[in-house]
Amino acid sequence: MAIAAWQLAGMYWLDSYLYSTPAAVWQRLVEWFTVGTPIGSVWKQILTSLSESAVGFGVGAIAGVSCGVLVGASRTLSDFFGPLIRAANVVPSIVLVTLLFIWFELGTSSKVATVIAMVFFATFFATFSGIRDVDARMLQEAELFGVGAVARITTVIVPLVATRIVAGLRSAAELAWIGAVMAEFIGGRQGLGLLVRYGEATFDATGVLAGMIVITVIAVAGKVLLSSIERWLRGAN
Repeated sequence: MAIAAWQLAGMYWLDSYLYSTPAAVWQRLVEWFTVGTPIGSVWKQILTSLSESAVGFGVGAIAGVSCGVLVGASRTLSDFFGPLIRAANVVPSIVLVTLLFIWFELGTSSKVATVIAMVFFATFFATFSGIRDVDARMLQEAELFGVGAVARITTVIVPLVATRIVAGLRSAAELAWIGAVMAEFIGGRQGLGLLVRYGEATFDATGVLAGMIVITVIAVAGKVLLSSIERWLRGAN
């Protein structure tokens, strides 16, 4: 119903150049996937965004969870690094992206660095907060039974906060996709973000809407896939 109303409004009342129509957006999508986009193959743009988000997610997740475990399990490290990381986390994303562009220029490295930073903070705080909420009495009992520091982390702490870590990873995966597209939009040479930016620069509402649809479809598909993997892991355990 909403799509039909949009189509009629675009045909008879609204300026179709500014607001486009569902038929025009569909035609643009067909053109992209059969002929190509103004900046190259649409598949190349999709793969560029996916690769940037995947690499950034992998590195950022490993770093975030590892640092979260180390800092969260140590009172000394928590008191020193906790406030510093919290302070860095409140920096607006747009400022962080701009700084990373200065450091890494406009190539793929700056996009991956943006994703790493966003994923790191999400996974770090999920892990860190989960560990800080662990009942101290359980750790004291493990220590009384002669369980070493490393063993306490691997056999007591991590299993207790596994649910929090998985939740943080799921949120981080969404941020990885958002971060890659956002960085491409601000200063990319390839990718779906640049494709949307091209539409914005040429006042092509149809192109912007078509790009948004592609980005959204991939995000929804990724979320469904991650939810399926999470359910499978819970069933396996």
